[in-house]
Amino acid sequence: MAKLITTKIGDIFCVKLSDTVKGYFQYVANDPIQLNSSVIRAFYTHYSLDANPTMEDTVSDQVAFYAHTVLRAGIQSGVWQKAGKSEEMGKEHLHEVLFGNTYHEVLIK
Repeated sequence: MAKLITTKIGDIFCVKLSDTVKGYFQYVANDPIQLNSSVIRAFYTHYSLDANPTMEDTVSDQVAFYAHTVLRAGIQSGVWQKAGKSEEMGKEHLHEVLFGNTYHEVLIK
C-alpha cells in the first residue's frame, strides 16, 4: 500500500544539493490561477549534511527565490524530505512574487 503523503502550508523541506551540502525550502502558498501548483520559497544558506538548523533559523534566512513545484513528486522520488514546519511564512512579501503577468495577493487562504 502506498504511503499517504500530506503537506500543509508552512511545511519545511530539506534537499540534498551535493555529496556534502543540503538546503531548505518552505511551502508557502497554493496558486490555483497560474500553474495550479504549490508555491515554495527557497533559502540562500546551504548547510553541511550533518547540520541540524532550527526551523526558526531556516525561515529567518534570506529568500533565494520563489517557485511553483509539485511537492508530492519530490517526496515520492526522495528528492526532498519534510524537515519541520513554521508558522512564519513571509506573508508580508508574497505580494511581491510575480508569476506570469499577475500579482497574487490572495495566495494564502
